[in-house]
Amino acid sequence: MNLYIFVESVFIFWKEEGNILIFNITIEEVISQNFNIEANTYNEAISIAKEKYNNGEYVLEPGNLLGKRIAVLNGKNCEWVEF
Repeated sequence: MNLYIFVESVFIFWKEEGNILIFNITIEEVISQNFNIEANTYNEAISIAKEKYNNGEYVLEPGNLLGKRIAVLNGKNCEWVEF
């Protein structure tokens, strides 16, 4: 079973300080890690996985990096770029 986690920053507009523009950059990562779960059904396995993840028993450290992207948030549009 793969669990995925998305990490991104809080949205803020860019602002001008003197002659310098300050931008809010968001980096988003998708990571995964496999866990073996003993269960009687598919739905029970999903339920157990969610419960253990929410209780902090399953922590994706460091996990397998599946993808990453970056964007500049400016309040009007947001263009994501894979890197």
